[in-house]
This record gives sequence, C-alpha cells and structure tokens, in this order.
Amino acid sequence: MSDDNYIERIRRNLEARGRSLDYPFLRSAVIVPLVRRDGCIEIIFELRARHLRRSPGEVGFPGGRVEEGESPWQAALRELEEELGVSESYVQCLGQLPEQQRRRDELIVPFVGELPEDIELKPDRLEVEEVFTLPLKTLMDTEFQEARLTEQYSLSDDFPRDYLPGSSWNRTVTRSVHYLIYKNYLIWGLSANILLQLLERIR
Repeated sequence: MSDDNYIERIRRNLEARGRSLDYPFLRSAVIVPLVRRDGCIEIIFELRARHLRRSPGEVGFPGGRVEEGESPWQAALRELEEELGVSESYVQCLGQLPEQQRRRDELIVPFVGELPEDIELKPDRLEVEEVFTLPLKTLMDTEFQEARLTEQYSLSDDFPRDYLPGSSWNRTVTRSVHYLIYKNYLIWGLSANILLQLLERIR
C-alpha cells in the first residue's frame, strides 16, 4: 500500500468516527438509593463483605460491571436487586451524576434512585456484610475532610531501560482524597466523590 493510500485510509476513518472517541474503558454503574423515613430522606449504604477480592470491608453503593447488551442504568438496577433484593419496579430514577474514573481503565456511571418508604431490603450476605443509612440532612451539615494519597510508579525489569536518560524511570503522584466518618463508618474514595457531586446539586 502506498503512502497516499495510508493517508486516505486515515482521513476516511477519522471522518467516519467524527468527534466520538472509543475509550478503552471498562464501564460500571452504581446507584445511590434514597428512601424517605419518618419525614426525612436517608441514603442507603452497603458495607461490603470482607472476603471479597475488590474493596473488601469498605463502604459503598450497590453496583457493578455493565454487561454486554445492558445500559448503565439497567446494570445499576440489576446490581441493586442482586445485592439488596430490591426489584427495579420499586425504583424511581432521579437522574445521573457525572461519571467517575476509578482507575485508568474504568469509568463508573452513578445514578440516584428513590425507593418506597416501606421498602424491605434483603441483602445478599455473600456480598454485603451490613446495610446502614445516613440522613441527607446530616450529610449536608457534615464537612468532608481531605487527605493525601501517594502512588508510586515504576517500570518492570523487562523494559528497555538503556534507552532512557539515566537508564531509569519512576514517578510519584500525589492527589487529594475526600472522606467523612459517620458513626463507625469511613466513607471515602469513589463513594465520597459521588456524595460530593450529589451535594453540589442540592445546595
């Protein structure tokens, strides 16, 4: 193939895609369940089972990977039913919050949903150790704290280091993380970021 043909193929493929990008991201979806109890809005949280490979013993929202053929909302509803036993027929979608990037290759799509006041939760004990609620008013009156998270990056031994200046490479990245403590529960990371986005749409 000639150089001109390569150029034409590039041009044609770029035009076909337009401005859309094929992100190499895995997609997951979570739902922030709200319920009215005694005249107050409460947020439902899960304490993940401690034997799980991912985020064991941490506080979070019902959610998981978006499977083939599902929309993120459908995935969030499926996970809500699997983890808390709540059928999608009981969920009123209030909307979607901004996507969150958890790792370099994963995007989380958060939704907010309202459940009936008398909803009965049936946690899957294989995934959920405990369920608790946080009153929305308490959240609005609580200041998030901020800490620093430091990550170190280095290259594996099979990388051709001799081509690098000084034959070495490493990076240290420090970023802020938000958290709050409610009773005996630590809410931080992705869950805290989602709550902050929710608060922005209330205040």
